[in-house]
Amino acid sequence: MAYVVTSYLGLLTYYIHKLVTLLHVILYSVTLLYDSIILYYTILYDCEFVKQERNKLKVETLRSQNWPVSKDTLINKYTKFFFKICRQLTP
Repeated sequence: MAYVVTSYLGLLTYYIHKLVTLLHVILYSVTLLYDSIILYYTILYDCEFVKQERNKLKVETLRSQNWPVSKDTLINKYTKFFFKICRQLTP
């Protein structure tokens, strides 16, 4: 009986360790994605080389809001358009 309980505890510990490792990977991936979005956001707002793309984004957002739009609003409401512009910036 004690052997069975020890076996299950060992197996449970193993799966908890795997779950924690998976959660770390997910958290790291989300952090990288967020950092990438912030980097593109900064480039879009501050870089002179992307003036044309910034103007397209302004036109899209000015239909319903004032410019400049907050990072959260840009990410939540204009994600599709934002990523379309980001893909154009990436070589």
